[in-house]
Amino acid sequence: MTADDALRVAGSFGVDVRDAAAERLSGGYSNESWHVRGPSAAAVVRRYGRLHVSRAALAFEHAVAEHLARASPRLRAAARRRWTNAAA
Repeated sequence: MTADDALRVAGSFGVDVRDAAAERLSGGYSNESWHVRGPSAAAVVRRYGRLHVSRAALAFEHAVAEHLARASPRLRAAARRRWTNAAA
């Protein structure tokens, strides 16, 4: 995944990526995480890849993100319907 890929993915989820930049976050053996930051929005884009990740594990991670998003207006959870279609 490149910075341009992270910007494209964030944009496809409705994040305003005009004049935005993407920075790869350190850590994570199995996954890549990118922080996409622009003048009016920010998001984290994750790429799952090196190890087999089950749909159940991804669903759990998204459920945690959705729970946190309800608790904090600063967090934005991906729409489960859109994520499920993209993972198919």
